[in-house]
Amino acid sequence: MRKPILTILPLVLAGCIGELAPQPGPDPGPGPSPTDAPDPGPVVTTLPDGAMVGQRELRRLTTREYDATVRDVFGLGADWAGAALPPDRSSVAGFDNDVALLTVDDARAEELAAAAERVADTVMQRGLATAGVTACATPGRTCVAALLDTLAPRLLRRALVAADKERYLATYDRIITLGAAPADGVKWSLVALLSSPYFLYRSELGEPAGDAYQLTGEEIATALAYDFSGAPPSDDLMARARRGELAEPTARLTEARRLLDSPRGHLVVEHFLERWLNYAEVRTLAKDERLVPGFSALRADLAEETRRFLEHVFFTRKGGVADLFTSADTFVSPALATHYGLAAPAQPFGQVQRPAEQALGLLAQGSILSRFALTDSTSPPQRGAFIRRRFMCQELPPPPPNVGQAPVPSPGVTTRERYQQVTAAPTCAGCHALINDVGFALENFDTAGRYRTTEEGKPIDASGKIVGFGPAELSFATGRELAQHLAASPDVARCVGSKMAVYTFGLAEASALPTTAQQTALASGASSLYEFFAQLTTAPHFTRRAPPR
Repeated sequence: MRKPILTILPLVLAGCIGELAPQPGPDPGPGPSPTDAPDPGPVVTTLPDGAMVGQRELRRLTTREYDATVRDVFGLGADWAGAALPPDRSSVAGFDNDVALLTVDDARAEELAAAAERVADTVMQRGLATAGVTACATPGRTCVAALLDTLAPRLLRRALVAADKERYLATYDRIITLGAAPADGVKWSLVALLSSPYFLYRSELGEPAGDAYQLTGEEIATALAYDFSGAPPSDDLMARARRGELAEPTARLTEARRLLDSPRGHLVVEHFLERWLNYAEVRTLAKDERLVPGFSALRADLAEETRRFLEHVFFTRKGGVADLFTSADTFVSPALATHYGLAAPAQPFGQVQRPAEQALGLLAQGSILSRFALTDSTSPPQRGAFIRRRFMCQELPPPPPNVGQAPVPSPGVTTRERYQQVTAAPTCAGCHALINDVGFALENFDTAGRYRTTEEGKPIDASGKIVGFGPAELSFATGRELAQHLAASPDVARCVGSKMAVYTFGLAEASALPTTAQQTALASGASSLYEFFAQLTTAPHFTRRAPPR
């Protein structure tokens, strides 16, 4: 008879919690333990040798990483829809892998327990032979022993010692004594594995090594695999790690490039770019149909245009930061070409060139221009704030509580004129001095990203200045000149690099972790975006952690 979850779950969790206590026999390596909780000291520390490293961490798998791990280990394939865990919380930077937010409160613990049971039910229905376990034709203790030998090292990303195996088998025995059928015993053994802290957390604790902690080979392989492919390490990568072959920076760099070049690596980069730039949010936007007829039918194409543009810059051209702001390339469908007034592509969704005055790279992308606009007009403050936050790494204060509505379009008055009048009040002028001019630079693009030269019968004035950023105030007459200033700015390059570091290391403070040489190479254009991303594996933080205070 199948026992209810509330009857069996305490036994399952007791077996998992056993992993938190010291185990007899061979040392299984560093693992989660209450005494190993990250030290509350500074998140980033400078070691005596000058290396910048972060604190030791237990980094919970994101929902995406959880699903990828389960799919790989149990051979569930692309048709499996996932464990149905809720999305992870987003950081201020927009990323959903921030260590500080990947906590497990009571609600998340219940969600993880329910997900473990759903996954176990799926695996039992499909059969363990799919996962490479051939001893489970008849469910029972032998089956559990076989799945522990075959699956546990991959699922937990560490070697399974004899004491671990005996503990899981003892959990199975206790479940059977409650009257559960052998098949239920196997299922709940799977739930126990999926509830293990070694599965749920990526260990970045390391072992004492002089004045710091050195990550183990297994921890380095795990970081490489998840950071650059979004999935667990392969058996081959883990074997190489255990032989010490990932200790050298050049070996890690080679592996990072290999993983980035895989389809999964492309998806990792795509996820980073999507979270950073918010371009996919265009899929749910609405526009005034009188001004932009048929906009809803274009939304998917607008998102796909930006995805392909970024893929082209990052992987095909191996472009640098400047290419993000100066490229004339874009990718359109025939409908999108008509929308923009561009030549039709040679392929159903193909590459075309924008005219020189529209060669602003990302800043000419309709997905972003539409996202940071209103339904019936542009929004220079939104566009300016987007540029400040995403490319200048400047956090802006929230608007005052008594802020009014956006100025309503009126005949004969341009958007620039309306915002200049409304935001001139002393309570508004401070912030709007930072964002208005930057947003005005994109006024040649309407609320849906279409290029225009006039508004309300008047020539577009896209001039302005960049204040409060860099060593000097910079003036521009057009959006293209603004884009060229951003492309040439070493501060913008450092900001873009910091976004990649924050995402890769899962730390809001990770902007300090790339080496000076890496930051300089990106700022000078000597390093591509692709290469900077891969080079993060050679930063000290990738293999070392700071000691407790």
